[in-house]
Amino acid sequence: MARHGNPDEAIARYLEELRQANVQGAAPPAASLNGLGDAYLDKGDLDSAVDHYRQSAEAYAREGMYDNAIACCKKIQRYAPADEESGLLLGRYYGAKGLRADAARELESYADRKDRAGRRKDAILALAELVKIAPDRTLVREKLARLYAENGQRDAAVEEYRAARHAYESRGDQDAARRVADILAEQGDRAEPLPPSREERRSLAETPESLGADDDVSLDGPPPIPLGLEIEHTSYADSTETYSDASPDTAEKADAVRSGRAGPTGYAEMVANAERAASEGDVERAASWLIEAGEGLRSQRRWEEAVDAFRKLAAFGKARDDHYGAWTEAARQTGMASLVLEALSAQARWHVEAGRRSSARKAAEEMLLVDPKNDLAAEILSQVGSTLPRD
Repeated sequence: MARHGNPDEAIARYLEELRQANVQGAAPPAASLNGLGDAYLDKGDLDSAVDHYRQSAEAYAREGMYDNAIACCKKIQRYAPADEESGLLLGRYYGAKGLRADAARELESYADRKDRAGRRKDAILALAELVKIAPDRTLVREKLARLYAENGQRDAAVEEYRAARHAYESRGDQDAARRVADILAEQGDRAEPLPPSREERRSLAETPESLGADDDVSLDGPPPIPLGLEIEHTSYADSTETYSDASPDTAEKADAVRSGRAGPTGYAEMVANAERAASEGDVERAASWLIEAGEGLRSQRRWEEAVDAFRKLAAFGKARDDHYGAWTEAARQTGMASLVLEALSAQARWHVEAGRRSSARKAAEEMLLVDPKNDLAAEILSQVGSTLPRD
């Protein structure tokens, strides 16, 4: 819908407002820049519209009006989805508002795109901002360390790997800490050896008595969550995937997922393996790692990590209906509306592209339950009501 009946007249008016501000030595008014973006959009000049929306976002951010800055970035994403720089700005503004999950989604997605395009410095910039916003995201810190190392910044890489190792040790994840310690050793940085891992202690023990009382308790993992703390199972998916007809290979993987046993590398390492495979051009192998990791992380109730795995799977174009359902379920369990909307919007767009009208409508309607004023959901509902065949 056009915002200005006469775009040329509106453009002249906004430019005069900017000129007057410049004469007075004042900063360009954010509202005038935003209005210019709308006017250029009405005129059909998308490049000028995007440029002024970006300037407006930056002006609003300088004034501390981050909601308005975010709205300008979302306009860019809506009308120019191929524009990548808006993701970096969105991540910064979400971070400034304390919306860590949203900031992480935008900044990590931006970094992944830049890394795949060979623009390593841009990827480093985004991830460095992310670890400041969310220092507890250890996998992101590892990714940043890897990029530093590949860029020849050894000292910065070692610093990030040390921080990751310390975080793993503080959480009691000795396998991950040992893996990072091995990477540090490859970088020429040797720290004190870690205590034996659970698997090593098992292999050394001949009898339960030889382990000692403390080890005997720890070998079976943490105690079960009390029933009063169980998270209620919720799902947007119509059904849960089963493995009854799986091949022996697949059945073995399914058993590992159910039991929480993912081999010595763990599910986090599977995601790292997927990223390496994708960087080598093997998208099929990357998808296989991400599918198994996503299911395993769900089984361990590591919801945000599961969301990240399914998000990456969809970005590679390898997600199926059940994967989108699993993604949305994991997002719902985080309790973060922004993650639920992200998963549902991806699911809705996927159904639209496949021509499944009723499925797209269902996802869009669920988006409106989370956010009654969601523009994308309204746009999808308008589209599927008239243009797509019934599925």
